[in-house]
Amino acid sequence: MWALIIMTVAISAFVYYFTRRLDHPVFLFSVLWGFIYVLYQVELFSLTEVNENSLAILIVMTLCFPLGCFFYSVIAKKKIYADNRVERLSGISHNISSEIPSNAPKTVLRTKLFWGFCIIAIAVLLRDQFEIITDLIQGASFQDIMREAGGKGTVEISGGFMVFAYLFIVHPVTYMISPVCAVEFFTRKKNKYRYLVLNIVIVALSVAHHGGRNALIVFAICYVMAFYIYKKQSLISKAMKRFMILTIAVIAVLLLLISDSRGIDDVWKSFYAYFVCDIPIMQDVVNYPLVQNNQTMGFLSFNGLLYPIFTVLSVFGIGAPNIYALTQTIRYYVEDHRIFIGDYSHTMNAFMPAGSYFYIDGGFVFEIIGMAAYGFLCAYFYHRQKKYNDNKSVAIYLLIIFGILLSFTRFYFTSYMYALAFVYILLFYKNTNPKIRFKFRF
Repeated sequence: MWALIIMTVAISAFVYYFTRRLDHPVFLFSVLWGFIYVLYQVELFSLTEVNENSLAILIVMTLCFPLGCFFYSVIAKKKIYADNRVERLSGISHNISSEIPSNAPKTVLRTKLFWGFCIIAIAVLLRDQFEIITDLIQGASFQDIMREAGGKGTVEISGGFMVFAYLFIVHPVTYMISPVCAVEFFTRKKNKYRYLVLNIVIVALSVAHHGGRNALIVFAICYVMAFYIYKKQSLISKAMKRFMILTIAVIAVLLLLISDSRGIDDVWKSFYAYFVCDIPIMQDVVNYPLVQNNQTMGFLSFNGLLYPIFTVLSVFGIGAPNIYALTQTIRYYVEDHRIFIGDYSHTMNAFMPAGSYFYIDGGFVFEIIGMAAYGFLCAYFYHRQKKYNDNKSVAIYLLIIFGILLSFTRFYFTSYMYALAFVYILLFYKNTNPKIRFKFRF
């Protein structure tokens, strides 16, 4: 574990020294995992001993993500130098690496489409959670509500229309809402507060579902990182700064209150457990006979993209391949199988490091390729939002950021909510310059 700590500290220090930015994907990834490795080494309570195979999975993840990022950065830098050389030869003096190009895409939100999806999501959530909200107002705790539901989901989703609504509208909107609204809030001159209110309403309804705190955490990450990005561009007023301080304080209080309402005795120890539980859970899952004897070949890591497709195909009587059924069995094991992570009094489930999903898909070879490709993708969107600064690029990068900062819970493209949110952000922003397209270019 000490080797992992040294690696993450060295990588994060190296990146910050050369970039001086806190929003670089490698810096965020390395600081997060360095923090987790330190917590695991501290052992607030006795934890499951990490075996050699698990350490190898973590080492590959820790090294290959930065390598993928650096590979893209080298390509991007060569492109910048080439463009600068062309402009110097043409007699143009400005440096495109420090200014937004004149042909940068200008993107604006398709407001009617965006608000239409959000209103449908709110209507569905209010309809299904009316009794829960009433119980909370009358003094019930989330622990009471979850106990009444038998520890399962507090809202039962049934019927073809409702399944479709949750799959393609409600759940993706709950993931998309914070990145989009954070961008609109910090960049709009008019009507910015209606986006903040909309964001708060959907986050509140998401929390009311079962006392889940993920939506609050995502909200905090998106607004803090948007604040940092736009602060660098001198677009933040003193009122905005005061707003951010107040927002962080309110979210911190809400996280404590919700945790208490869920019946968690020692809140601080529970937060510690959430950060470190992913390693013992990963170790348990990779030793699961079904995982040891099979490889899912990318179906697990990219379940978020495949699940909606096969769900729609099943409506038309088109069956999924056997490897997809195998993937769902493994996924359900990860999400439903609870284990003791050491001497902690509660069992834990669902959380796994991002790299372990690639490992389950195809061993170390697949993990090396997958984590490097993930790093490459994150670096692309980092450089794009930094270069063009259009709303679509920043919103997508905020989605990328919270996927990185929550990579101890899962590889987020395994979630259809996240994958569809990614697609929807691309669709909900239109380019006002039809000659410039959102292309993956170096």
